[in-house]
Amino acid sequence: MTQDVVLEQELARTIERSAGKHVLLLQDTSEIKNHYQTRAGTNLSLHPSLIVDRETGFPIGLLDCLMLERKGKQAKGEAKPRNTSVPFEHKQSKRWLNAMVRAQTLIDHGASSVTCVADREADIYECYAYCPQNVDFVQRADGRRRMGRDEGRLEQLAAALKPQGLMQLDLPSGPGRKARVCQLEICFTQVSMPRPARRSNQEELHALPREIKLDLVVARETNPPPGQSAAMWYLLTNKRVQTLEQAIDSVLIYRQRWTIEQVFRTMKTKGFDIEASQIQDDQPLKILALITLITAVRIMQMVKDRDGAANQPLTLAFEPEDAPLLRAFNEELEGKTLKQQNPYPPDTLAYAAWIMARLGGWNCYYGNPGPITLCRGYTEFNKTKARVGVIKKLEILSENV
Repeated sequence: MTQDVVLEQELARTIERSAGKHVLLLQDTSEIKNHYQTRAGTNLSLHPSLIVDRETGFPIGLLDCLMLERKGKQAKGEAKPRNTSVPFEHKQSKRWLNAMVRAQTLIDHGASSVTCVADREADIYECYAYCPQNVDFVQRADGRRRMGRDEGRLEQLAAALKPQGLMQLDLPSGPGRKARVCQLEICFTQVSMPRPARRSNQEELHALPREIKLDLVVARETNPPPGQSAAMWYLLTNKRVQTLEQAIDSVLIYRQRWTIEQVFRTMKTKGFDIEASQIQDDQPLKILALITLITAVRIMQMVKDRDGAANQPLTLAFEPEDAPLLRAFNEELEGKTLKQQNPYPPDTLAYAAWIMARLGGWNCYYGNPGPITLCRGYTEFNKTKARVGVIKKLEILSENV
């Protein structure tokens, strides 16, 4: 099976499940480095477009996934300076705009609205200028971005804004940072972003609008713990922000970007540990990375519906023919006490998530099963599924002898 076939199947499922919903398109880039690639000085980077239900935060599926091959310094990110003679059309950074344009596909197939969400790496003038008109975005901006001649940098403009309200937010853990609840003061205003001043590609530059009017939402932490930097977000959006409620909604939309980071963590050390693979050739590694990515999305779907609140069907992450094996495991794993009984209907994703958690070592009593536990259980389930498949094939062969 090729990458294109796998992606086409995933796209069809995502389009079907997005119909009638306000969805978020979350995009980010993550490096996949195993021992052989590190030694060769190369790496494979994945740039998926993950679709999430805006109202529930439930991961619907993938819209697309771009594979980037990088060497040398580019393996650590965009090594070339912004002011380069390379046309934007040929830059790897165009991937951020491509995903925004691809979001139109969901609108065309019945999604009620799409909002694209990305981190500072996507703070690119062309993305703002060429975003499709019926596609929204909430984009984190770099505070050093230059604004109008009289306004200086974005961080200077934002510092002059008066707070217009407060909100509380759960801030997840990050490098050198523990998870915490933070209080944010919220400011918002409309801004004019001037066309960048570049010395090269003048024809391409003059094709861009002279300025773009966007709305700016600033969220800054008021009470960081001792020794911790205050959280500070500069969010640019093409949706009008005229009230505190609309500003807070933009912050909450951006907050959901962490879902794609959780997917990456599930692919790596917090789950399937794909970087421990011993694959040397690029093409098999790409196929493995794509399948692992899709499986990590399935794991996050189970995490989101482990309590049955999302009310998702079993067939979202499992095939109809998996039902007998799931029932067999359920009978084996259920205990005598009420807490050790699977409380969910057999046709629901929560039913399967309970089984995967038990297979992964969860004892039903302490806390909720997380991605690592569900990964272990899902891996064990598929090992058994493969063995059962081999046994059935042997039985058919023996009957035909």
